[in-house]
Amino acid sequence: MRASLEARIEGVVMSRRESAHGFGERLRRVRDCLGYSTPAAFARKLAVKYATYRKWEIHDSAPALGTLKRAIKRLEIADWEKLLLWLADGEDEAPSWLRQARSSK
Repeated sequence: MRASLEARIEGVVMSRRESAHGFGERLRRVRDCLGYSTPAAFARKLAVKYATYRKWEIHDSAPALGTLKRAIKRLEIADWEKLLLWLADGEDEAPSWLRQARSSK
């Protein structure tokens, strides 16, 4: 299973120049679910500049895949690969902890 996730991650292509439809909303859902009330606090946790994070969340600007991977790993969650894939393309199902948090609101 892990090898197939790694292969899928390598196959995901994200371009900073193109709008990443829905990426910002997905990222905001993750931030809210993890309890970060401000984009600035979440940017610090991800080790990215606030202005950069703001572009990602507000303007649907997608980071390079390597940048996103490093940032997501800093969240120290068990299923970071699934989260990465879901954030990157929005096609897979959201991680279960995120789906559960959304249904309880």
